[in-house]
Amino acid sequence: MGLDFDAGVINHIHSRFGGHPFFMRQLCSAIHRMVDSNRPRRVSISNCREAETNMAATNARYIGDILYKLKEFYPAEYEMLELLASGDIATFHEAAAQGQELVEHLLGYGLIVKRGDDYEIAFELMRDEVRSLSKKSSAKDLATMREEIGRRRNRLEEELRRQLFYWARTLPNSDWKQSIVTCVSKNTTVDSSQTPQQVFSIGKSQLYFLDLMRFAIYARISLDADARSVEQDFVIVNRLRADAHAKSISAEEFSKWKEAIERLEDRYLPPD
Repeated sequence: MGLDFDAGVINHIHSRFGGHPFFMRQLCSAIHRMVDSNRPRRVSISNCREAETNMAATNARYIGDILYKLKEFYPAEYEMLELLASGDIATFHEAAAQGQELVEHLLGYGLIVKRGDDYEIAFELMRDEVRSLSKKSSAKDLATMREEIGRRRNRLEEELRRQLFYWARTLPNSDWKQSIVTCVSKNTTVDSSQTPQQVFSIGKSQLYFLDLMRFAIYARISLDADARSVEQDFVIVNRLRADAHAKSISAEEFSKWKEAIERLEDRYLPPD
């Protein structure tokens, strides 16, 4: 084709793609399309960089396809690739010690390389795409958890307001006023002059979630357990609301939240 690749350029291309034959071949094809017909022509490193820039979107698509397939059919190998991309080398080696065949699979596909005693992702583009997909996956997982937290917490809150409203209607006026003094936090606009309709209104009440907790315990509504354990469940459920903990939710936090909300749902929600 009239293109001359000297040793320095060959080394550059090899290092950029970790020796992966498919991506090196794609780059060389891009160089061929880019260079004019005035040949023979010696290819420069600048030519390589320009060609790589031109094919960046195509490379990202190719790598994305590879990674999606890996994640779908070989999730354990994909998790190990994520460990390397995130720099969690210690955990990667622990996993490798338990499943060397997973490492051999990644080596065979040219996704990682071994240099000395160390394993590395084969090339930067692969590493960057793994990191990008991990961020997208984390954002999606967080959005899913936020949706479940909001939906189940709101349903519990609405049901508590209904039950507390019916309870409050049975109280003499003096007992009702005392319950507000006992249960309502000082930083709300609720006071003892308000009626149960106003205090427990689903759409207009200024009560906080933990105020409802104190009312439920005070009224002993469905209190079939130690009040302290019920209070702890309310606190856990309240802690992960979006405005209180907007940045992230760990798998452990979400698991504890689900355990707490399930206990409260069993206690306060009617059967479906």
